[in-house]
Amino acid sequence: MNYSKLITENHNRLFVRSMGKTHQITHLSFNEAGHNHLFWKEGLIGVFSLNDLDDVSLLAKQYGGDTSLTFFNAHTEDKPYLNMYMQAYDGNYYQIAAVFTDVAKANAFLTEREDTGLMDSTKFGLDNEYHFIARLVKSKVTKKSK
Repeated sequence: MNYSKLITENHNRLFVRSMGKTHQITHLSFNEAGHNHLFWKEGLIGVFSLNDLDDVSLLAKQYGGDTSLTFFNAHTEDKPYLNMYMQAYDGNYYQIAAVFTDVAKANAFLTEREDTGLMDSTKFGLDNEYHFIARLVKSKVTKKSK
């Protein structure tokens, strides 16, 4: 499989802060062929890379992104977070601390980091599953007027 549409088990939406904009992630590419197909055929660009997960790229609309929506970034050296946020069913955004493909590694991370919890998971085919671990406290969101 070269790429897939991103659909989580709980139908949460994933966002990434990149290039001064907030991008909604719609697809994942698992290799260069998938990335090239989504760029040329769907008009999607890579806005975030999960380097620890075999070069998985998160893609969003090429000319999309919201410049008015920003989030408080809770990242510190002691408690690192990604510049990635998941919008839950309640409308609030939660900052992602890590993404895992292995349940045992996700559980070990949750044991070490009491400030986090499992936000959502997704499965692609038989082999690829991703577990999104997020901060337990909702993110502060700022919406600038245009």
